[in-house]
Parts: sequence; C-alpha cells; structure tokens
Amino acid sequence: AARARLVAVELDDPEGALAERARRVREAVDPVLGRTPDGAALWPHVTVLRLGRPARLEPLDPPAGREQVFDVSRGALYDSHQSPEGPPRYRELVAVDFGPVP
Repeated sequence: AARARLVAVELDDPEGALAERARRVREAVDPVLGRTPDGAALWPHVTVLRLGRPARLEPLDPPAGREQVFDVSRGALYDSHQSPEGPPRYRELVAVDFGPVP
C-alpha cells in the first residue's frame, strides 16, 4: 500500500443525487466563503482522518479483523477548495481539542 495522508469512507452515488446536492450546496456556499466556483468533480466521501505525515495503512475493504490505532487529540471541520493551479487548499472552520488520550 502507498503511504497515505488521508483515511476516508467512499460513498456510493449511482444515480448522482449526492453529486447534484453537493453542486447546489457549493453554489450557495461559495459566495459566502468568498471563493469562485472551481468546477471540480465531486469525489463522494467523508474524510475520517487526515494525517500530519504520510503513513503506511492497510486497506480495510473488506475489514480484515485487524485494528489500526490512532491517537486523535484534536478534531476539526475544514472547507476544501480544489484549484486548477495546484493542490487543494484547506481552511479550518472550527476545531475541538479532545485532550490527551488516557
């Protein structure tokens, strides 16, 4: 497996309803966030974890009965904006410190 920086759950959207809803949300939110529409294709997913540095992760599809443990002391909600000029840009909207894991 490649070295990952992201753990995500991919969503199934065979009829495109999720993509259409996301397009409408982007259309409403972009002006509020002060950004221009980027026209990027939607990857229907939920980001569960973004790692500070790349790590080797085992695929969990289907779950193989193995656990991978992460020390998660902080959570944040980000706005991601795709850019044709370069990599995506992420802006933290809100964060919560959970404290050290016992």
